[in-house]
Amino acid sequence: MGDNSSEAGWDLTATILRFLPGDVVIFDRGGGILHRNNIFLNNPCFARDKIADIHKLNRRLARSEAVRQKLEEMFQEALGGKTTAPINLEIACTDGQNEVVEVYMMPIVDSDGAVAAVMLHTIDITGREALRREHQEMEMEYLVASRMAILGELARGIAHNINNPLAGLFGYLELLGEEYPDNEHIAKAIKQCQRIGDIARNLSYHGRNTEQTGSAKINLHELIDETLLLVNASKLYDKVNIVTEKMEDPAIVTANAGDVTQVLLNLLRNARDAVWGMDNGILTIRTAPAGDEIVLSVSDNGEGIPESIRDHIFEPFFSTKERIPTQDLSPSGNGLGLSTSRQRLMQSDGRIDFVTKMNAGTTFRVYLPRARADT
Repeated sequence: MGDNSSEAGWDLTATILRFLPGDVVIFDRGGGILHRNNIFLNNPCFARDKIADIHKLNRRLARSEAVRQKLEEMFQEALGGKTTAPINLEIACTDGQNEVVEVYMMPIVDSDGAVAAVMLHTIDITGREALRREHQEMEMEYLVASRMAILGELARGIAHNINNPLAGLFGYLELLGEEYPDNEHIAKAIKQCQRIGDIARNLSYHGRNTEQTGSAKINLHELIDETLLLVNASKLYDKVNIVTEKMEDPAIVTANAGDVTQVLLNLLRNARDAVWGMDNGILTIRTAPAGDEIVLSVSDNGEGIPESIRDHIFEPFFSTKERIPTQDLSPSGNGLGLSTSRQRLMQSDGRIDFVTKMNAGTTFRVYLPRARADT
């Protein structure tokens, strides 16, 4: 084949390298560059004038010492005649964009079968990776929605089973209270029964909201009150102070009540995690008018969100917390709360943003359309 290509007046190897998709760099056994294809030379993700050998390219590709070491090992294995499995890397480009690439290293042997050079080949899989993540996010959203529907049905069932015996117990206690009006223990028991009744009522309300589909008129102030009944019954919030600041006019919006409830619960949980360990942790829920919208906000007085991660907090599966729920109720999460909240709000023509300041806390703001008078 080599003789035929020479006789034909063209170089088969050069032609293959020219049309091979992706970046191609060939190194000698010492790591020096022997050849680079045009795709590599024109790729804004590489500062080609600063890349003189395999080691400098590896440092450009790798974001951590562990990855750089892996690339060095791949090069050494290729020198030994082995082709290892590719690895996926995300690299920052000089045009401000990121690119996800699949990196291969393979030996090039001479006519005697000895390794004469090593070829590094990268393939841009940014689009494929985006589709994979989108598919993964959709699967997770479906799973979350399915679980929420099951929880909604379970919540209504629990509320029903609590209310029946509770009604009888409450009736007997009221009779005792009438007979012994000055008995402090009976008065306390009645108060606790009322609290249990409030929790059961909120479970039933939350269960109905979870199963609701489509948008409708909802009163944000009522939704906040009902959600706080559930929140205040949870040990998660025992050590924080939750305050509300509601706008004077009724806060009537058009949205999916279940979605808004879940978003509020997500934001409260994040805010609670932000003040974890503080003696004076305060969470503030506000409603305020904003033109054709009403803003529902949740604020904390924690340390704020570091600038280095602000651009990533709405990304699916991005989290700085422990992935596994902790026994001491310390912060944990799977990185889906904020991304799911944003998706849910988009279905109700809503949106979400945040403002944060280091050592001064963070406020997440949910914008929902006001309900029209004729709807």
